[in-house]
Formats: sequence, structure tokens, C-alpha cells
Amino acid sequence: MEKVINDPHLVIFEVKEITKKTTKTGSTIIKGERFVGEYHPKKSKVFFTDVNGEEWTFTAGESCIIIEKV
Repeated sequence: MEKVINDPHLVIFEVKEITKKTTKTGSTIIKGERFVGEYHPKKSKVFFTDVNGEEWTFTAGESCIIIEKV
């Protein structure tokens, strides 16, 4: 049986949906791409900062899929 981690930890996630209306020029977020972000299980949120310093928040199961923990 796999241990459940409730503390924030790094995961590989895939973007399903981009919910921001505007993005900075040069943003690296692309629907269908995979990135490494910090997953907060209690909130079901993944936090990610792209190469431009733009901060993103995704909801696990809605706007992103958790692929695996890092």
C-alpha cells in the first residue's frame, strides 16, 4: 500500500486547461505539456512558476492531471 503524503511536495503534472485570461509574453505554459510543480494535497492545487516568473495555480483533476511525484 502506498503512503499518502499530505504535505506539499513536487510532482510532474500535465496541463489540461489554462484558466488565466492573459499571460505574459514568452510564457511557457501550453495545454498538454508536462511540468514540475509543488502540489498541496489538502487544497488539491499545483503551484508553478514559469521561466518569466509568472505564477500559475492549477486544480488537480480539473485544470491539471498529476502524473507522478518527484
